[in-house]
Amino acid sequence: MIAPYGRHRKGLLRSPAAEFAREIRRLEEKEKHLRGTAAGLAAAPTRTGTAAARIVREWETYTVEMKRRELTRIIEAVVIKPAGKGGAQRGAFRADLLEIMWK
Repeated sequence: MIAPYGRHRKGLLRSPAAEFAREIRRLEEKEKHLRGTAAGLAAAPTRTGTAAARIVREWETYTVEMKRRELTRIIEAVVIKPAGKGGAQRGAFRADLLEIMWK
């Protein structure tokens, strides 16, 4: 935390330039740490799609409870948009009015 102009937390006087330099050093150290963390994450092998491919492959063999569990795990919400007015739309299912919010 940067102290008010010319004051240090312990009551000692400190110049704004010294406070600025200290803050720059702290931020550079934090950046160095975060870059190292990001490099480690980028180097980690990813196995995207393996679980999804398995679910698609086995979907027909799932029980209703298994399907419900998988859908609950990956869907945050389903938004139903208004259909508008008009008697011709009454009773007809329109998939374009559904919006799935994925987790």
